[in-house]
Amino acid sequence: AVKKEWGFGKKSCTFFSLGRFAQEKGHETLLEAAQLLKDRTTDFHVYIVGHGPREEFLKSEIQRLKLKAYCSVIHDPLRAYVGYTLADVFVLPSRREGFALAVAEALAHGLPVVASDLPTLQHIRTIDCGVLVPRADAQALSEALWALCSDKTLHEHFATRARSAGHAFDPKKIMREFEVLL
Repeated sequence: AVKKEWGFGKKSCTFFSLGRFAQEKGHETLLEAAQLLKDRTTDFHVYIVGHGPREEFLKSEIQRLKLKAYCSVIHDPLRAYVGYTLADVFVLPSRREGFALAVAEALAHGLPVVASDLPTLQHIRTIDCGVLVPRADAQALSEALWALCSDKTLHEHFATRARSAGHAFDPKKIMREFEVLL
């Protein structure tokens, strides 16, 4: 049902970003990157899922940048997790980030990650499961998205590494470790 409602599957490359619609999440950089990416390919879609105060701003940016065919802002927090199972790549363009639970969830679902090069996200580089790009750099973000969209070997390499690393974030394993600590 979510696949049909959100329009997943109409494009061959789908990017998924999950988080609060807030300025620090950097979603406008993702929209600018999508605008650059469409000069290379039109066979992609960006799904920005969450909720928050900047929802209408993001929707108006999609209109202003003429990205309606390429980007969707979806307010569906109760079913947001479904995006992990439908997408090809997880994107976190944050300007700042603590522990990024969404990245851990993406890895647990075997998704390659493209994220801002922030101190708290260095493990992406360390475990070789995605690409880090300079914060608020739409050009670099677009290049990384294009690389994962166009190079299936690179995509599969990062997906394999993500699946391997994702076992560390398995909810049942984390609960068992937490119970041991208690």
